[in-house]
Amino acid sequence: MVNYLGGNTIEGSSTLTVPPEQTAWKQVGYEKLTSAATSITCSFTPKDYMMFLFFRPSQSSISGNGIIRLGYNSVDNQSNYGWKMQAYGGSDSNSSSATGFAEWDTSTAGRFDVINMVNIANQQKMLIGHNNISKDAGVANAPFRIEYVARWNNTSNQANRIYFAPTTSGSGFAAGTEIVALGYDLDEADTGATFWKELYTKTLDSTVNEIDTGDFAEKKYLMIQLNAVADGTISGSDLQFNGDTGTSYNRRYNSNQETENQSNPTGGSGETTLGGGTGGAISQNYWYIVNHADNEKLAIGQATWGATGESSVPDRRELTGKWVGTAQIKSIKIKENGSGGWGAGTTLKVWGADPV
Repeated sequence: MVNYLGGNTIEGSSTLTVPPEQTAWKQVGYEKLTSAATSITCSFTPKDYMMFLFFRPSQSSISGNGIIRLGYNSVDNQSNYGWKMQAYGGSDSNSSSATGFAEWDTSTAGRFDVINMVNIANQQKMLIGHNNISKDAGVANAPFRIEYVARWNNTSNQANRIYFAPTTSGSGFAAGTEIVALGYDLDEADTGATFWKELYTKTLDSTVNEIDTGDFAEKKYLMIQLNAVADGTISGSDLQFNGDTGTSYNRRYNSNQETENQSNPTGGSGETTLGGGTGGAISQNYWYIVNHADNEKLAIGQATWGATGESSVPDRRELTGKWVGTAQIKSIKIKENGSGGWGAGTTLKVWGADPV
């Protein structure tokens, strides 16, 4: 007898004789450029809830805003969009009756987006996106951090197309640019493989100030979750990859919509970790990482933390970061640098996936 864990990993013994239900995110579309192009369109099987992962590697030139469009059987380029965006803690910009939704895109270095969308046929399609643009290659350059929301005004059909393109100067997207479309329905079928496979999980039964995953399977996309319970005073949740303790990291973050922080605002030697949330009796941290070999590893993170009790107001942080190592991430050390540590009940999970 076997026990099936996430991704059908087998561990321990059980009376369970069939795999568990496969009702989580499934890959429903994939498009990758094999040569440079001025745009990229991914067709997908529509689901009620969608997640899109967009990655473009370094390229010769792009400046200004990019544009994203949706569509049913063909891409909609009419004035059916509204959007609002914010670039690294600055003022919002927005547009209505637009021909697509814009989100800032510039520099020759890589870019990574994570977009979530509700895709109910008789409702307007609402999207939330986060964007990490590496700015310029190298550890001295903190990545840009973009947040955006958008609406596609279609109440007749589920979207089954998504389109990305630069809108101003430049040669377009380089070979290797890709879109991964994930989805699930409210009544999702139990058959078929899920996209995210569990690579590592640990729940603490005593206090430590770091967790080391050891080696796990190398995947092109990673998703990390830390649910941290404080034991004493804690001050952070810092990531290191593949045992690299050198100055190979850079980040940009904003806590509670206050001053935007860069690790190296004028260029420097980098940091030794990629940070997350900080402080509080309990915290939640999420990171998405594009983990392609021979490219800088771009991360998008979000965190909340605070004291317990109904009178406590939680804090929040949005973060983008990069690790300039060229090998794929295959191990993670997550560190707490305060005088306390993470107590019993703290859980770290790592998922990964390769699009096909």
